Amino acid sequence: MRRILLCTIAALVSIAANADAQESCTSVLECTQLAAEAAQIANDRMDALEKRIPFIQSGTIVPTAGEIAEFRDKSKSVDANGRCISGSSSHRGILSRNVQFDTPYNAPPQIVLALKELQSVGPVRVVVTHSNVTTTGFTARIITYCDTLMYDVQMSWLAVGS
Repeated sequence: MRRILLCTIAALVSIAANADAQESCTSVLECTQLAAEAAQIANDRMDALEKRIPFIQSGTIVPTAGEIAEFRDKSKSVDANGRCISGSSSHRGILSRNVQFDTPYNAPPQIVLALKELQSVGPVRVVVTHSNVTTTGFTARIITYCDTLMYDVQMSWLAVGS
C-alpha cells in the first residue's frame, strides 16, 4: 500500500512539474495515461533502489537458567584451586543455538555477532562464533573457557543480505 501511494504521489508531482505534460493533458483519459506512465517510471526507480538496499534482520540470544548454570559448573576443566586442568578440552560452557530468520534471504547473508550482556567473576575468556549459514538461518555459539565463571550472557546478531 505504501509503495502504491508513493508511486501515485511521484506520478502527480511529475505531471505537475512537467509543463509539456500540463499543456498536452487535455482530457481525463490523457491525464490518467500520463499518470500511469509516471507511476511506472517511479515504480522502476523504486525497484532499482530496493535492489541496492540490503535486507537486514536481527535478534538476541538469551540463554535459559539451565544453560547459564552450565557456564558456572566448577567441575569442568578446572582443578580444586580453580586453575585450568592441563590437557583438558578447556571449555567450561558451550551454548549452541539454531537461529531461524523470519524472512528467508535470496543467498546466505553475512552474520555479525556481539556480546550484549556479560556478567562474570574473575578472568573472562569468551568466544562468540557462527556456522552453518543458510538462506533460512544459522547456528550461533557462545563458548567460555576453563577459568571463566559467567552468571549471565546475551548475544545479539545481525544478518545482512538480499
